[in-house]
Amino acid sequence: MPVNGPEDRIVNDPWPWVLIRPLDAQVPQPNTWERDFQLFRIRARSSSCFILAKSIVCGVVVIPTYTKEGDYYVFDLLDDDIFSRVRDLWKERLGQD
Repeated sequence: MPVNGPEDRIVNDPWPWVLIRPLDAQVPQPNTWERDFQLFRIRARSSSCFILAKSIVCGVVVIPTYTKEGDYYVFDLLDDDIFSRVRDLWKERLGQD
């Protein structure tokens, strides 16, 4: 089937496109409660974007903080890879490299 325009390239692409809302916006330093319980907060950007599904490396389970819309805690106890990554991110966020 010939490709006639950009729409056809997207429709006929074997890799699906997904609409995501990146969770990499700037967050404040953790408060005492978050430090004590080692809750790693992430924040959604205000805008969404399309990416190729094949570019997703891994996902993570997040839990709403219920204090601010778009803020989540990473649930890092499901697998050891995410647990290790979040520990490294904690050190980086707290300046303990």
